[in-house]
Amino acid sequence: MYNTELIYQSFGEKKNNMDLVFANSVCSLCGKKIEYGVLRKYFFSSNFTNHDELKSKSDFLCKECAFCLGNRDLRVNNFICASENKIYLFKKNDIEKYIFDLEKKIKPPFIFAVTKSFKKHMTFKTKINFSLNKFNIFFENHNVLFCKAEHIYIYSILKNLYNSFSKDELNNLDSCSFLNIEKFGFKLFLEYRKELKQFEKTKIYNFLVYILNSEEKLEKIKNKIEINKNKNK
Repeated sequence: MYNTELIYQSFGEKKNNMDLVFANSVCSLCGKKIEYGVLRKYFFSSNFTNHDELKSKSDFLCKECAFCLGNRDLRVNNFICASENKIYLFKKNDIEKYIFDLEKKIKPPFIFAVTKSFKKHMTFKTKINFSLNKFNIFFENHNVLFCKAEHIYIYSILKNLYNSFSKDELNNLDSCSFLNIEKFGFKLFLEYRKELKQFEKTKIYNFLVYILNSEEKLEKIKNKIEINKNKNK
């Protein structure tokens, strides 16, 4: 199965029918043989920059690839697509609740994709996953391998650090301010740095920092300010 086929199937009855023409060719995007398809010129705008990803110079697209290219929701949202007609579209601050409890929502095979720009085509660059414990997440420009047993612990450390440090500081722990380290606690900070050392600067580390919930942090700050106000009354 091709990745765009799984995505297409996950939409179930929510798909729009499209007019197919006789092609007797191959899909220019995925490369599979097709008897009927759609002309790719209707789906490749001047903003399409992934010509190096094309599998063929054919003038046609299969209906699955055409659907994926033409669906705006798949560009402006993070998404999970799975068999059994399951599609989840969600925003950045919801990634955490999906990634760590995935088994409650879907069964393999599935595709997981996360965008930063909210404008790029991701569908045809994704990988189909067959395990809920170790799987690929397409993150903006590349796939990152997520290992639940290992990375849930790393994420818990980052989440704790995020209460005291910015994401910029977490992406470069050498840049953490002395004052913030002092407030957090030197001993615990050094222990965490030791745990994170092998992951720093990796794709999965950058991804885990990216998905930290900024709204949740802001809410904690607001609550702390409110508590301090009440103490001073």
